[in-house]
Amino acid sequence: MATTEIKLPPNVTWLTIPAGARSSPCRGSTCGRSIYFATNPKTGRLTPVDADVPGGRLPSAHAHVDASQLDAFGGEPTEVHDGRGVSHYITCPDRDQFSRGGGR
Repeated sequence: MATTEIKLPPNVTWLTIPAGARSSPCRGSTCGRSIYFATNPKTGRLTPVDADVPGGRLPSAHAHVDASQLDAFGGEPTEVHDGRGVSHYITCPDRDQFSRGGGR
């Protein structure tokens, strides 16, 4: 699914994806999109987040800057930033395969 195909609701809640978070593929039978897990500020629980949406932003690969992250050309540290995305339950075509009830 390409980013341009996704239509988000107008009142979507944006979630912060911490810098350094690693992505993993959605386990839905047909989805497979790269998702991140971030804490939902309303519930305090981890939720799958899709950053590859219009208005979303992928988090930087590193959570902090250290000497090993210096730019090879300018000597400047690489940018460290949080990402931004929406609940993957909004964008996943396989959302019905996952229980939200917490009955695991």
